[in-house]
Amino acid sequence: PHLIYVEGGNTFWLSHSIEKGNWYELIRNACIGGDNHGDNDDHHLHHPTLYIGKSAGAIIAGKYVETATWKEWDDPSVVPNKETYEDWKGSFGLDLAGGVSIFPHMSSDFNDLVMEKSVELDLQVMNEITDVTGIKSIDLDDGKSTSSSSTSYCQNNLYTLEEDDCFLICDEDKSWMSMA
Repeated sequence: PHLIYVEGGNTFWLSHSIEKGNWYELIRNACIGGDNHGDNDDHHLHHPTLYIGKSAGAIIAGKYVETATWKEWDDPSVVPNKETYEDWKGSFGLDLAGGVSIFPHMSSDFNDLVMEKSVELDLQVMNEITDVTGIKSIDLDDGKSTSSSSTSYCQNNLYTLEEDDCFLICDEDKSWMSMA
């Protein structure tokens, strides 16, 4: 495929569905490795599939889905045998962003929460987070590339996305951008 778009919803159910459908490896291979053309002939070049994730779809793209437990917006009890937030600690996502986890719906209201929880993930403290204001963003309404003045942040092991932003894996080097 040329593009995989994963919308929001219950992150835990999405993770469970991807796992039960055996889609983790298929999605990873399409986006960051493997042969997405269905054959192994050397004359076919691998062009990675673009992955766009919004909300739960962004969280799933990260290394860990644990960030879905931080605000307690999603109900984990929909997944048998993983019915509490504690059950999801250390649960892996697709890891499409080079070992980085993703926290969507970021606003200044969550700065303290992100600082506290990121420390729990053994990440750097909030004062070492780089504000990614000025990163390229794509306005989905008109398709134009713009600069962002956002409260999104990028840290070595955590990306935060503003409300309504999407996460996009652009190429095999795991380049990413926030999409408004």
